[in-house]
Formats: sequence, structure tokens, C-alpha cells
Amino acid sequence: MTPKSPDSLLRLAHKMNVVRERSNFPDPVIAHNAVYAGERDHDLVKFAWETLAPEWRVPAEGFEFWESYGNVILLFSFHTGRSRAMRPDGTVVWTLEPKGRFGWERWREHLYSVDVEGGIALADPATGQIVGRSALVPRPNEVLSTICEDVALVQDEHGDPFRAYDLRREKLLWECNLLADMKAKYNARDDVPFPLIKSSGPGLFVCRRGKGLYGFTLDDGQLRWGLDVVARTINTYESRIYVWGATSDVRADRFLCLDAATGALIYEVPVKARGPRPGAMSERHIAYAERSGSLVLFRLSDGALVWSYQHKQWLGGPVIAANRLFVGAEDGNLLVFEGDI
Repeated sequence: MTPKSPDSLLRLAHKMNVVRERSNFPDPVIAHNAVYAGERDHDLVKFAWETLAPEWRVPAEGFEFWESYGNVILLFSFHTGRSRAMRPDGTVVWTLEPKGRFGWERWREHLYSVDVEGGIALADPATGQIVGRSALVPRPNEVLSTICEDVALVQDEHGDPFRAYDLRREKLLWECNLLADMKAKYNARDDVPFPLIKSSGPGLFVCRRGKGLYGFTLDDGQLRWGLDVVARTINTYESRIYVWGATSDVRADRFLCLDAATGALIYEVPVKARGPRPGAMSERHIAYAERSGSLVLFRLSDGALVWSYQHKQWLGGPVIAANRLFVGAEDGNLLVFEGDI
């Protein structure tokens, strides 16, 4: 399908300055009827949603916007592992020191961290106060991989084994050698001991390791399927997995849609660009931005490329909210497209 022109589906409606020099700033956060954007070595800026006029600008102090929670915006420092909360007026509510080696993760109404001394610390995102410790006690050499639904997946700092903790029932669900299973069944090879793991649907998670993609069930840690694909980005939605990647038999990249439970291919579409940022999804589309300045939009139902845009500078990760698509550019500007997305 020939992509439509930029004016027919989405149009570049606004361009706001976030960083006053060339900088690769992260994805914006949409919350409180506003747009929050910034870069850890420069400033943090809040824009009004309706007019996109700047409301305030404050020094970042090493923090970047992370996500919203209630009446505050959560921030994170990748240099120090600290977390911070701001009110919509830009004032700092609290700053929380890290407990685990990789800082804090969000789990429902709590922030969660595997403590370096063992144990699981829980903090209240509204106040930044430590509100308790889970009865579950991970081993001191374990690190948090991710949280899928109500299950925390932790792994040994050298790789296997992985253990799954039910955070609601405070119960150890299983202990499995996931890396060894992938190698035994599919000859998966990767020198990096920490694979990317994401929830892929109710009771499911997907793992990217080396040149393969693997599906597991969450209740028992069993490996259900594996595919020979270099997954550059992974998005999941309604028990489907959307992948921008390359297969061994075709060197060019593909946009793939997979069934999360079986790994079955639903469709694949050839793409020209390489190395995209993680995709942003609406109910009908997924948007990818790429370092060359390419911005593309695919239809989820059949993978059709329905819109594209070429920018002169490098682009960051896109964000979709309501009828707008946001993406940061290397020149320090935040581009805002509007239309039927």
C-alpha cells in the first residue's frame, strides 16, 4: 500500500522548543491536561495541552520524566537510580534513594525495589515514604528483571536461575533456568545474561535474547515457542506481539505481528528503515521513529503502512495521546502531529 501524504492523515501542527541546544531528549509524558518533556542534563518543561504554550521550565538536576501517578509526575535519574515526584506546578514533593541496583519499578499502587541486602521494599508514590517490606525475601545476588501483572521476575546476577514471586499472595511461584531452556530447545546464544522480558498478554510473557524471540507462560515459567528473529523493538497489545526486526532468511527488516500464545505469524510487512525507537500504539495504529529522521505509521489490523514523514534530524521515541502524535527531534524541539490516529 502506498503511504498517504503527511497532510492527508496527520499534519505537523506544532513545534515547541524543549532543549535550547542539540540534544536527544526522552519521550514526553502526557498527564494532568498537560505535556511534560525535558532532558536530564538541561531543563524540564510543562506545556498546556490545549494551546501547547509553555507553563514552566525548571532545571532537570539529572532527572527525566517517567510517568504520572495520581496528582504527581514521577521522575527517574539513570545516573543515580533515584526517583522523584513533582506536582503539576513544578515543585518537588519527594526524592527517593534507590534500594536496588536498578532503582525502583512501578507496581500498581506502589513503587517496588529488590533491595541490595535482600528483600523487597515498597514505597508510596504519592509521598515517597517506605510503607513496608514484602514477606518475600529474594536472595542477595538477585536483580529485578520485570513485573508482569502481579508477578515479579527476578534473576541471578550471572543469569540463571529465574524466580517468579506472586506479589499479591506473597508466594514463590516457580524457579526455572530460562536461559538454559532457550539454549537447549532453540540453541539460543547470547553473552548478555539479562534478556529483555515483557508481559505479552494474560498469563504470558515474551523474552528477547540474542537473535531469537521466545514465549513463556507466567504461572509456571515454561517455554512455549521460539522464533529466529532479531527483534529490534517489541510492543504488545491484546495478546498480540508487534515486532520490528529481521529474520535469518531475509536480511531486510520486517514489521511482524505474532500470536502471543503460540508465536504464530499473523502477518509481516517489509520495511526500509533500520534501528527504530520503541513503537507508540493507539487502538488502531503503531508509530515508529528512526534515527535517520523517518517517522512511519502502520495499521494494526493488517500491517499496512498508512502514513510517513521524513524529518531532517534524528528523532526520539514517539508518544500517542488523543489525536496527537509527539516525537522529539535532535534539534531540541518537540514535534506535534494532529489527525486521525
